[in-house]
Amino acid sequence: MNMLSRACVNALEDSDTPGAAMAVLETETDVERHTFGLLRQKGDASVRSTTLFQAASLSKPVTAWGVMKLVETGRLYLEDTVYEDLTVRHLLSHTGGLATVHDLGIRPHEGGGDLLTDVRSAHPVGEFWYTNAGYSLLQILIEKVSGRSFADYMYEEILEPLGMKHSSFNLGADQLVDDAVRGHDYLGQQVPVLWHAQQAAAGLYTTLDDLIRFAQANLNGGGGVLQPDMVALMHNRVERPIPYGLGYHILTLPKSSRLVWHSGHNRGFRTWIGFLPKLQKALVVLTNSDHGQSVIAEVVWNWLVQMIGDVPDGAKQTLDLLPKTRYQRYQQDMSGLQR
Repeated sequence: MNMLSRACVNALEDSDTPGAAMAVLETETDVERHTFGLLRQKGDASVRSTTLFQAASLSKPVTAWGVMKLVETGRLYLEDTVYEDLTVRHLLSHTGGLATVHDLGIRPHEGGGDLLTDVRSAHPVGEFWYTNAGYSLLQILIEKVSGRSFADYMYEEILEPLGMKHSSFNLGADQLVDDAVRGHDYLGQQVPVLWHAQQAAAGLYTTLDDLIRFAQANLNGGGGVLQPDMVALMHNRVERPIPYGLGYHILTLPKSSRLVWHSGHNRGFRTWIGFLPKLQKALVVLTNSDHGQSVIAEVVWNWLVQMIGDVPDGAKQTLDLLPKTRYQRYQQDMSGLQR
């Protein structure tokens, strides 16, 4: 067992997180897969690399690929106005000034509601304010431009061509296979299987194996689905002061290393994916608990130390790697959901 595996196992035990799946990409083709623990707290089925997880906000960079496919083929332009005076670029980069909204999930088939309900201006356009609202608008836009449902378009144009054949933006409880994890809350209770109307922002179900394929495509310039210049555009800040590209957080680390990353948080799930394009390295971590951020923090910190040496305190703060008690993490999450 290597250092990252030990860090993950120890963090799982310390946090009472039932299960996790982790992949370390040393090169595009040199991949280590590690799976730990159980699909659910009260069960005996083990997590595998083919196990389905809720990706949570890892949905956003995948959605960004769907948008950029339309841009690449000339069916959209980044400066097209989508909503009021907001452009495609504004929505992809969270610079549209829209209010922060979250999708807490509903039980399947309860009805998703109107995606436009919570779309409202709250901040100056051009400033970075992270919100699901812009990606709800992109979800509507993709359906309008493609003439297909969002889930069908994303599967046919992005997921299947990348080899992510077990992933979907349209899975409900009646479609989940036995090999799917269940989320767990801060009390260790199993969370009901929930469906997310904000599919583009939070609705992807995926596996470790499929996210490895996504990571490889990010490192190799598009995986034949997007051109390298489209991927490069997503992986760079929209403007120097803004810590976000087109679908990804961007963080500059020591040794001029640029970390392209995204985290995810749905009820009962914590997820993370990151790339160091200069070094051609990547990391994926999936967990099935609200406590999973403690696991992610430990693994990501150890990985970055191996890659670049010491991680500055500012970067630790940005990446949520600083130690917190369970109560502090709970309070942080609740304050975020109430904004």
